Amino acid sequence: MGCGSEGDEWTTLCSGGSLDSRWVCHHLVAAFLLFFRALREKGRVRGGGLVMIGPFPVIFGMDKESVRVPLLLSIALGVLVLILSMLAREFW
Repeated sequence: MGCGSEGDEWTTLCSGGSLDSRWVCHHLVAAFLLFFRALREKGRVRGGGLVMIGPFPVIFGMDKESVRVPLLLSIALGVLVLILSMLAREFW
């Protein structure tokens, strides 16, 4: 089968074969568009992130402003886990 012929994996993936494959296709397209947009624009790049390892947050960032959102997110996730664990203990 040639590229783009009926039954081809990529044709099925991007033509709406299933909900998961459409999700993957849309996110790949969005990632490429964001990548090429970032190449065109000039400016300062900032970034930060959060990795939850169990109950412990690992927060990283380029500057204080980039760390603020992951810090607030880690606090919110910690409170949510605490509330859900109390509710689970209450109902089980």
